[in-house]
Order: sequence, then structure tokens, then C-alpha cells
Amino acid sequence: MLFRPIKALVPRDAGGPAFNQTAFGEARGPAILLTTINAKWIHPSLALRLLKANLGSLEGDCEILEFALRQPLAEKLGAILSLRPRILGISVSIWNHAATLELLEALEDGWAGKNAAEGGPPGPVVVLGGPEVSYLPEDAEIFRHAAYVIRGEGEDVFRELCAALLGGGNPGPARFIEGAPADLGRIRQAYHYYSGEDLARKLVYAESSRGCPFRCGFCQSAASGRVREFPLAPFLAEMDTLIKRGARNFKFLDRSFNANTGRALEIMDFFLRRIEAARRAGASLCVHFEMVPGLFPPNCGKCCGASRRGACGWKSGYRP
Repeated sequence: MLFRPIKALVPRDAGGPAFNQTAFGEARGPAILLTTINAKWIHPSLALRLLKANLGSLEGDCEILEFALRQPLAEKLGAILSLRPRILGISVSIWNHAATLELLEALEDGWAGKNAAEGGPPGPVVVLGGPEVSYLPEDAEIFRHAAYVIRGEGEDVFRELCAALLGGGNPGPARFIEGAPADLGRIRQAYHYYSGEDLARKLVYAESSRGCPFRCGFCQSAASGRVREFPLAPFLAEMDTLIKRGARNFKFLDRSFNANTGRALEIMDFFLRRIEAARRAGASLCVHFEMVPGLFPPNCGKCCGASRRGACGWKSGYRP
């Protein structure tokens, strides 16, 4: 099977700063490259798209490059080396920790080779983030390969770090940067960065809330402190736009989707009406939620019926 990098096909804005020189050699790609190794090809990263969408004036100088876990290391390595960014941001999750460490070690060898051949400092500034590195001890091996580590939510602090690094400022002495919970009513949504191929052939990850109301000792979500919600009307408008663009398989990232049962029912009703419209048109539309069993919405008979027809699904129970 032939693998290829999964590149987000989005335009680069003309308003961002121009760079004549990367960290090594002549500029060939974006100033900022965001990447991750997804568990499967059909699992695009909403996190990378959110980081890009919230870069402010630097948004146009950022590109997204996604890989799949089974993709050969040489393909990942070659794609990143060819782009030569000044900042390389990598999202690390439990399923790609080992593969990311392998990639970082190979990248360092590749950058050292280019440095020897072409001169200049070796490689870009590496910034790690994501749920896995947010809770690892500071002496974890993967941190030896990074200049900065963002713990927690990154929309604000990643923008500030990039602005300081690319603007010649001082990002400060802290190597481990704590990202405070973002104001979900203020951050810019990123669903427009799902490409046509994403919508037609992959899962579309959506996020209507963050956090969890419970304090389970085995679960990372317990550290979030509370549930925060994206404003509902703009969120549903984004979902409607995705459906009109051709999205057919949604999966919600909310860790406690039904913590607010009234809101959960409103979102479910939104999708059920569109599931029925799609069925009448001879098409399909599927949506998947993760629910807390003790807070299961009491008036969800329609969703249960749609579930039996394969259009609406959910997980319930404890998930670390």
C-alpha cells in the first residue's frame, strides 16, 4: 500500500510576515509547520487546525502536514525535511508517543546532515504539545528533542510563542509553558480547514465543549476543573456548513457530551433532523457522541431509534 503525507490544502494568506531565511538554508516552506501522526488515515486532527486558525497574523505562514501511524518513517521524514520550517509544532498523543520519538530522532540526524552540507544552525525550533506531553514528567525522553513544551490548551500560548520567536523577541526562560483554559467564546473555530477530501472520506471531529464535571483519579480530563461550552448557535452554524459541504461522518470529542442534558438534546435534535433529511434524499449521515451514563438524556427516544438504523451512536461508561 502506498502512503503519502496528508497535507491540509488551505491557502496561505498574503498578509503574514515574509521570511527570507529559515533556521537552515533558504526558505522552502512555511515559517510554521504543524504536524502529528494520526492513529489512522481517516482521523484528521482538529487540534492542529485550531492552532492554525488562532495564530492571528501568522496564520498565513503556517501549514498543516498530517501522517498516519502505519506510514513509513522515511515518508514522514522526507516530507518535513523538504519543507524547512522555522518552527515545527508536533501534537503528541498516547497512540503516537513512540512513533513521534522515533521521528524526532530521525529528524535530528537529517537536520545535522543538512547543516553539514549547507551550513547554518541545525533545524527548526521544535515545540511539543498535546494530551500526552501535558502530563509527562519533565525528564521524559521525548523532551530532550524539544525546545519548548506546551502543557494544556495551546490556542493562545502557541500564538504568543510563535510571535516572539519569529518577531525576534524573547519568549522567556520557561521551557515548559502552561496553557490556561481558553475562552471558548473568543477562539476562532477551524472547521473551514477540513478539506473536501476530509469531508468525503474521513471522520469529521467536532467539539462542542471541553472538560468534565467529574474528578476520576485515573482520567486526565479530571484535571480540567469544569465543563466549558462553545457558544451553541455559532457551533451549530458551523455543523450546518460542514453538512452542506458534504460531511457525512461526525465524531464528537466532548469528554462529557451530555453534562448539560438540555444542550445535548438540542445538538442531537439538530443532527436527527438532518439525518432524516439525508435519508429522504437517499444519502447517509452518521454522528457519534460520548456520554456519561448517569446523565443520559431522558428524552432521547428519537436518537435511540436513529442508533438502531446506524445513524446515531454513542459510547457510555468510564474512559481514562
